[in-house]
Amino acid sequence: MSQFETFFKFSFNFLFIFFMGTASQAQNSAETVEDAKQALEDLKANVNGLKYFAERIDLGRIMVLERRIDATHASVASKGLGNWETMKSYQELVLAFRYSEQFMESISTEMSSGYIAEIKKMNDAMIKSRGFDKNVTGSLVANILKQIKNLADQIQSGRDLDSNLEAWFRKDFNTAIGNALAAAQTHGDVPSSYFRANDIYKMVASQYDRLYKINTKNPAYNMVTELMGLLEFYQAMATSGLNAAQISNPAGQAPTKSELGME
Repeated sequence: MSQFETFFKFSFNFLFIFFMGTASQAQNSAETVEDAKQALEDLKANVNGLKYFAERIDLGRIMVLERRIDATHASVASKGLGNWETMKSYQELVLAFRYSEQFMESISTEMSSGYIAEIKKMNDAMIKSRGFDKNVTGSLVANILKQIKNLADQIQSGRDLDSNLEAWFRKDFNTAIGNALAAAQTHGDVPSSYFRANDIYKMVASQYDRLYKINTKNPAYNMVTELMGLLEFYQAMATSGLNAAQISNPAGQAPTKSELGME
């Protein structure tokens, strides 16, 4: 992608979010910052309720959603509803819930279905209140990979880890995440960014036994849980992206470098 194309893409996204935020603000002038904050707090309360029905690997996925709600809440509180960064944060939150639909179906039981139904209702209301349509798009890969890298760095910083696990982090994981992040920052949310997800996911899955053995008293415990959730989310997002690419190429032909975002 040329510098001009990169600049054009950035400018287009900026203007799109800005004008969408302005339109949304006009359409929803009755909604106050306090209303929006309360709606996000109610949404988080229902997401948090899913923890009572989740396995440890599921807790990480729930934490991903909670972090995105917190980020949006903080943006609303500090920047207001008409700010383009707030609109971008809402956009990323909507996408996070979209990529979590199958996950929620997988943990749906008679006990959890009420929470899930309420979450869907609140998410739909949020999409409407912000003026989005159901096909809202955005750029998330680099954002998610940054979070994964930051967590991995914290886990390795003075934590009591198994020596083999620590060596794996430093040698294999850090290199793979670094390369994926560099590509995502250059090309954005394109198939070439998604293709890396399966390899990274398989790499981490091979270490799940060691990761699960980290004691709850270890400072790294919650970080590892969140890391695993982010990786599960990354794979779900990549699967959705690749499926969309296949739908747009029904003949099943091998994608070109341009289609992969490598030019």
